[in-house]
Amino acid sequence: MYIFSGTLILRYYELPFERLICKTRTECFHDPIYLAGRYIKYSRKLPQTAWLIAGERKNITSIEEIIGNVLKRELSATDYTFTASGREDVDVRCLGLGRPFMMEFFEPKRTAFSGDELKHYQKLINTSTDEIKVKNLQYVTWE
Repeated sequence: MYIFSGTLILRYYELPFERLICKTRTECFHDPIYLAGRYIKYSRKLPQTAWLIAGERKNITSIEEIIGNVLKRELSATDYTFTASGREDVDVRCLGLGRPFMMEFFEPKRTAFSGDELKHYQKLINTSTDEIKVKNLQYVTWE
């Protein structure tokens, strides 16, 4: 911009470069959520977690996978971890009140649940196999 004899003269310049188009991508991730409950194990051939020896699977499935795969699908989570209160041998049943467990689900799409929805998830797990039963499934916080 120039001022010449009291008159404002605007002078425009062309930019010496081309305009660039920028594209951005935004990804949002939810913090992990935790579900807990108790499982009763009826089978004497079912391990608590996947049983791998020298990279070879020794059993078809495990308690961790039975519960985790159903809930992972229902929550649209990317992965999960399983934590149980204590360990047990493969050939041992777990009856009575059941063994407490907690599962952490990573990047879930579902994060809020009603009591009816948790009962529905529990029913899905229980009808998927006759080797275990899950009860008292609930949302828990980890602080």
